[in-house]
Amino acid sequence: MYDEDFIKQAMALLPEIQGMKISHGRAAEILGIDKETLIDFYGDMGYPYLDGSIESLK
Repeated sequence: MYDEDFIKQAMALLPEIQGMKISHGRAAEILGIDKETLIDFYGDMGYPYLDGSIESLK
């Protein structure tokens, strides 16, 4: 589904996203994909877009 080069690039950007240095949208632009695809990719890799419980959103 994802090629090796894409996986390497996306995973290299993950610490930047987690550290709030860049947004998911900016990372998606760098990778040449849309934000939703990137969010789905990270979710597939075990890194959810929202971390926390539903209760924390109330």
